[in-house]
This record gives sequence, structure tokens and C-alpha cells, in this order.
Amino acid sequence: MKKYWSRENSWLVILGFTLCSFAFSERINSWGVAAMMVFFLVDKNLLQKIIQPIPVGRILPMVGFFLLYLLFYFLSDGDNLAFQSMFSKFTFFVLPILFAYESHFTKTNQKKILAAFSLALSVSFLYTLIYSYTHFYQGIPNASPYHFLNRMTLSAGIMHPGYYSNFFMLAILWHYFSASRYRYFFIAFFTIVLLLMISRIVLLFYILFAFYIMVKYIFKTKKPFLTAVLFAALACLAGIGFYQIGTVKNRVDETIGGLKNQTSEVNLSAATASRSVAYREEIKMVKAKPILGYGLGNANDALQIQLKKSGFHALAKDMHTHNQYFNTWFHTGIFGFFWLCFLLLFLAVYFYNKNNQLAFWFTILVVMNLLTDDMLEIQAGIVFFALIWSLNLFVAQENKDKIILP
Repeated sequence: MKKYWSRENSWLVILGFTLCSFAFSERINSWGVAAMMVFFLVDKNLLQKIIQPIPVGRILPMVGFFLLYLLFYFLSDGDNLAFQSMFSKFTFFVLPILFAYESHFTKTNQKKILAAFSLALSVSFLYTLIYSYTHFYQGIPNASPYHFLNRMTLSAGIMHPGYYSNFFMLAILWHYFSASRYRYFFIAFFTIVLLLMISRIVLLFYILFAFYIMVKYIFKTKKPFLTAVLFAALACLAGIGFYQIGTVKNRVDETIGGLKNQTSEVNLSAATASRSVAYREEIKMVKAKPILGYGLGNANDALQIQLKKSGFHALAKDMHTHNQYFNTWFHTGIFGFFWLCFLLLFLAVYFYNKNNQLAFWFTILVVMNLLTDDMLEIQAGIVFFALIWSLNLFVAQENKDKIILP
């Protein structure tokens, strides 16, 4: 009789813990990566495993990104910021290799983990509601629903709403493409969550994804023109309706106002204005040092010096790049910038060719996310992106008697 608690099940539990931890904290996921490494190293068949051939072509893009940062670390002064920037990319080295060797991870297991992740997100959002009610609404004189459902107070018990939104968007993609049993309920529920969190880049991605679905459906109908007109009308009505929601309206007005307000007094509280100023200054910085950048670990310091030089003294105190492409260029020059673009292009093309729509659209989400945040400078962002990519890059194909890598 086959032993139920197998090595495969142990690997599944560790992966499930790591992925589900994102629903509750942006810190403890590192424990999951450490557990994966220990699990791999204590395998009694480790020597036999590591001599087996693995798909180097699929490993190289992510591993190479880390190795490039490692090279620039040796070329830097070796201070704490440089080490932190380099070491945070170590996950890009570890996870692809671990998943390539742990080839028993199947599509069935992937479905189980993402289903558990979806449930974990549901529980975590209920927790945020309770936390927001008890900390920012209950007992406050004349409190309004805005205090309870404000994006910052609502996500205060978990993490920044921008990071949090990425997880819900992934869950929506998974429910849609997997045709899960209760997918319409979860898609509707998570859509409401995204409307409350109001992450602009995630909502823009959602609009792009919805447009793709509509176009795909239109070309399948017998009356495409009439269907297109109907969809356009529904989209306009939905847009007008969503704009009437207080949190959405405030966010849109804040964005429009921020684009107009870029005076020298702008500070971090004005998210749109501060980022617009930062991007403009970052373009100047790239032009000044296009080849080698400003050295590993110096991206934010260099930006703050530039902002002060341009007269944005309030913004210069704590501003960071808010754009991974600029951040990577400042750290590793044009070499890192092109490698990052190569990595994203490779993943998008690979998943597209494999007809893995979940991973393809997730990669597009990452491409857009990196335009407004330097998510690869925080451990939570790196682990989350690398984990989802690895889950899909090295998932095994199930064959009655054996499992093979694609």
C-alpha cells in the first residue's frame, strides 16, 4: 500500500504554507523559502538528484538576474545597502533550481495550492474588516463608513494595499482560467476587494484583462458588431457607476489633482505628484550615468540627492524610486535594465507558447506593477513573483505511471 504521507506531500505543505503566508503577512514568507532549502538538502537521495539533468534554459533568466547583482556587489563598496539589494535577489537563484529538481510538483498539486491561497485571501480580508472596524471605526465619535472602508485603514492589519491587491488579482486570474467550482462568487468577491483597495495599476490591469475577455468573446459571437456596442455601453455604465463610489471617486480625483500639483512643496503624502516628479528626475539621472548607473545600493540615495538638487526638499527626505526599471538601472546600469527586460520577455513568451494563460497574464501584471513600484527591492515582492513563476515554469506533466517535465 502506498504510504500517504510522502515526500511529495511534504513539499506540497511547505509550498502551501509559503504561498498562503502572503495573505497574512509580508514577512514570514522567507521562512517558507528557508524550509524549502532545508527540505531539499536533507533528501537522502540528494546526490543522485543533483546529477540529473535539468532545464538550464528555463533556470538561466532568473538565476542570471541574481548573478548580475552579485557581480555588481563585488564591484561595489560592499556596504549594508549593497548587500541587502544583492541578497534580496537570492530567491531568484534558489527557487528556480529547487523547483527544477523537485519535479514531482504536478498541475493537480498546483491547483490545490492556489485553491488554498484563494481561501487564505478570503479569510485574511475578513480579518482586515474586523481589524479596521475595531481600530478605526468603533468608538470614534461621528465615524463614517469611509473610516471603516478606507484603503489604508482597511489594509492596516495586513500590508500596503498596493502589494495586497496583487494577491487578489492573481486569485481572480486563477479562478477564471481554472474554471473553479465557485469561480463567479470568488471573482465577484475579490473584485469588490480590489475596488476597496483602489490600487491604480492593478485596476488598470484588470481593465486590460476584461477588455481582452470581451474582445475574445465578441469574435466568437454571430453578431460581433452588436455585441461590441452592447459591451461598450455596459463598460460606460459600469465606469460611471464605479465613479460614484466614494473611495473610487476620491482616488481618481487625487490622481488627476496630483498630475497638476508638482510644486517644490510636494511630499510623499501626494502619491501621484511625488511619483511624477520622481520619474522626471530619474530620466535625468539615467541620461547622466547610462552605462554603469550609480552603484549597487545607491538608487534611493542618488534619487534623494537629485531631488534636493532640483529643489524638491520635502520629497528628498524619504522618497524612493517607485519604479523597478529605473531602480535596476541605477543599481546595475544598462546591463541590469536589459536583463530585467529579457527576463520578463522570456517569461511572457514562454508561457504564451505553452498556452499557460494564468502565468502569461500574471507576468503582464508584474510588468505593469514594476512601472510604479520597486517590488523587487522588498522580500515579499521577490518571493511572491519568483514563487508563482517557478510554480508554472517547472510544473510537471501527469502521465498515468510517471511524471515528466515539459
